[in-house]
Amino acid sequence: MKNRTLYILPFDHSRVKLTSNKGEGDYINANFIPGKASTQTYIATQGPLPGTIDHFWRMIWEQYVTMIVMLTQLIERERKQCEQYWPETVEKPAAYGDLVVTKTAESVLPGYTIRIFDIQIVDVMSAVFVLQGETIRTIKHISSTSWLSSGCPSKPQALLEFVITVRSQMLDGSSSPILVHCSAGVGRTGLYIAVDRLLQHIQDHDEIDIFNLVMEMREYRCRMVQTEEQYRYTHDCVKEVIENGFPTVADHLYEQIPDILPSLVYEKPHGSTPPHQYERLTASSSSPPENEPEHDDQLMDSKSLDGGLTSLPANQPFHYEGPDNITLTSAKDRPEERTSTHLYDNC
Repeated sequence: MKNRTLYILPFDHSRVKLTSNKGEGDYINANFIPGKASTQTYIATQGPLPGTIDHFWRMIWEQYVTMIVMLTQLIERERKQCEQYWPETVEKPAAYGDLVVTKTAESVLPGYTIRIFDIQIVDVMSAVFVLQGETIRTIKHISSTSWLSSGCPSKPQALLEFVITVRSQMLDGSSSPILVHCSAGVGRTGLYIAVDRLLQHIQDHDEIDIFNLVMEMREYRCRMVQTEEQYRYTHDCVKEVIENGFPTVADHLYEQIPDILPSLVYEKPHGSTPPHQYERLTASSSSPPENEPEHDDQLMDSKSLDGGLTSLPANQPFHYEGPDNITLTSAKDRPEERTSTHLYDNC
């Protein structure tokens, strides 16, 4: 099974296609989402299933991804939201298909965890995996640990700080897409991408159109920014930036991982890496996901008296009692407060 839910399927015109999937086809439940400078700024995808972990890492390798943003916990409310797709132990490599992943660092911070992975192709035909080529790519993985599927972060400041943190960890001038996923890859994923895009847009525009931004995202992947609460929350984030400026990146972010490599691709000296016996992780279909909707994949009808979750058409506009076109007049009045705008100069 390759889809976490039966009604969250990628549009064909924008879906990410695997090119070297060993005869298993080119399909993965993922779409390119446009950003400020490219139609492929982001990859929005579902959390990997037991049988799609190898495909997930293959997509990361083929698309030269250097940043993964994870917006779900593995288990929430006693329900599996995402399969763990990385090795548990630092410096103990694990093989996913013909790719070997090594976790080289991990730092648990308030609200999120940062991991550093090295990834390299191996010869899977050998009894002892032998590295092919000398290129090792380093990937940063930032996962939110406080954002549950049924809602939004407690305060807009929390999401803004997280978005700014991710931007601060990206390599300047990198043109590779940012991979963003939650459980189904539409609710929290859509909200994160919308806020990141809005923060970029604010830099050189006096007006923003949140409604049309969300509708444009939905042309590339269905149900992006899934609930009415999430749609309102995007307005709250913009309001927070207008009134209080951009949040700063906490200094402890750099203190916790002092050995983060400045370059995301580097070369190993020839012959310096001996063959390793890697931990082999294989796909399992022993516990297929249920076809019922995930919490993250539901739309809440605000008029429901019992507070239950009811599905709405994917293309139905939200009813929001507030402006969609916002004039950012106050943003220009306090330029000294916008302390982190340089993070978006080269997006």
